[in-house]
Amino acid sequence: MDNVEQITIDFEFAVKNCLLTLKLSVHNNYCFFHLSQSSWRRIQSSGHTTTYTQNLNYRERAIMLLCLAFVPPEDVVKSFDTFSLHLSTELEEVFDYFKDHYIGGVGAGLRAQPRFEISMWNCHDRTRNNEPRANNTV
Repeated sequence: MDNVEQITIDFEFAVKNCLLTLKLSVHNNYCFFHLSQSSWRRIQSSGHTTTYTQNLNYRERAIMLLCLAFVPPEDVVKSFDTFSLHLSTELEEVFDYFKDHYIGGVGAGLRAQPRFEISMWNCHDRTRNNEPRANNTV
């Protein structure tokens, strides 16, 4: 693995921890496909599958959450906060899930660490450098 510079993985802590344990000098990224799948599963579990398929406004706003992956990493939180000002109530559960897992919730004026670091799921630099955004690329 001497010539491997980066590895794109699913959102699995076991894989991430394994790579950290091996102390490989590679950059780990999370897969954009799996980011979008987790958002889709949240839409389904919140009972909004029909809303997503039939309501263009809802669908566009749900997709806008995923577009945060293509914003420069240092601007993701600010963009998310701006987006939150225009949130529809139907999207609130999906929005809260995304906030807790990928952005970091705010409590007592402080932003908590997200479950998945922005630097690992953000695709801005990978896109600009024409690098893979999913783990099914060879």
